[in-house]
Amino acid sequence: MIKRPIFWGCAAAFVVLLFACAALPPETPPGKGETVSQAEPIPEKKPASAAVRFAEQVQVTLEQEGVKDALAFFDHLPEELTGDTGLIILQASLYFSDRQHDRAAEILDAFLVDQPDNDDALVLRAMVAGGMGDQTARQKIINKLLGTNRNHPRANIMAAEDQVLHHRYRDAQGFYQRALQGEPENIDALLGLGQMAYYLRNDQDSSRAFNEILRIQPKNGDALSYLAKLEAEKGQYRRAQEYIEQAIALDSGQSDFWNNYGLYLHHLGNYDRAIFAWKKAADLDPSSFLTYVYLGGMYDQLGDIDAAYESYRTALKLNARYYFVWAPIGVIAWQKEHWKESREAFTQAYQGDSANVSYLLLIAACYLKEGMVRESRSFLTKAMRPLDKQSLEYAMVRFYFDSVENGLSQKVLGETNRTLRGKMLYYLGLFHDIQGERLLAEKYYRQVRNMEHPGFFEYRMSTWALESIASTGGTSLEELQ
Repeated sequence: MIKRPIFWGCAAAFVVLLFACAALPPETPPGKGETVSQAEPIPEKKPASAAVRFAEQVQVTLEQEGVKDALAFFDHLPEELTGDTGLIILQASLYFSDRQHDRAAEILDAFLVDQPDNDDALVLRAMVAGGMGDQTARQKIINKLLGTNRNHPRANIMAAEDQVLHHRYRDAQGFYQRALQGEPENIDALLGLGQMAYYLRNDQDSSRAFNEILRIQPKNGDALSYLAKLEAEKGQYRRAQEYIEQAIALDSGQSDFWNNYGLYLHHLGNYDRAIFAWKKAADLDPSSFLTYVYLGGMYDQLGDIDAAYESYRTALKLNARYYFVWAPIGVIAWQKEHWKESREAFTQAYQGDSANVSYLLLIAACYLKEGMVRESRSFLTKAMRPLDKQSLEYAMVRFYFDSVENGLSQKVLGETNRTLRGKMLYYLGLFHDIQGERLLAEKYYRQVRNMEHPGFFEYRMSTWALESIASTGGTSLEELQ
């Protein structure tokens, strides 16, 4: 889900409600045959109430100084306003925005004793319960609101959000639809409906919801951002770029917008601007590990392995469980001939995906590069057990274990799966390389290198190996072209 600053979704909304209470009724147009001068004179605008003036000052402080200063403003609340309903709810909403959930709950619970059916207070109290992790209390309030009005917009939206947390997108979709029955132009409900359709891969309904938002609110960056995603998934990256640029023009502080912008620019081959976009995303949200994954991949593609390495390492500091990043770190360490670091990285990757035979073989190869033959055999003894003994992968692992070729090269060359054949050719070459049989190694590396646009990282490693052979007196780079 798209994240928004909490206080704008909550505290500021109650400020708006207070202003609405002070609004004048619309002018009555002149009667038939009357001129403007003959019609009843327009009454003079009444001065705003003290509560509204106070709320206006809180809003200004909130916008200019932040939520803590807005809360401090309540220290100067005039005594005659201490019981004002709107200000009580506003103060509680500010505490909620500041994550002072206990204080917000205390204020609201005291208020609800006297006004147990106050809609705004109940909605806010449900939000506070969610912030406190009290799902039982939150659900109880939502049920009460829905019992009064089945199509209660905000209660249905909260119910939908709870379903999203459990990835029950179809159930969430139903709640958003009910919210829209209660308020057909509710932007949050339309946004949620569009997102659920997007997650459920119903692109037509998703697009319809986001375009409906733009009809109501033409400058909605979130809707534009999702329309960009829909275009990107169709491969229309130029159109996606146009949408996301409009979104960024409306709200340049959304790191998600910049991350997506970088992806679209990357697909369009504009690598420098993609890096700029991801760096901007990192500045806005330094905790986003995916931003650093994107940067690492981009630097890696451009051959700047030092910058790639640093980006990948930063991603892991932010999310150590994202094991996919360990593999490129292992590959970079391999290129630098840092065998121990490479082995440790591939070990982490293997722990995350034990079915990946590439990781298994590279761990064994690193051990051999380090001269740790016994450790390699010990590792392979355990790693071989779950493999299908009839598979090509098992045959290759067995080769690394006992060095018995047993027709393996013919099996590799006869493999019909192009990717698997390419990978196994590399590991044939690597084994012979480790054994000092450079002519055989070069033969297999060259067969991998001659494959056009393969989608596996061993292709890069075979190229590095050939360059290393050429630089130490083997076949020249020109001969390898």
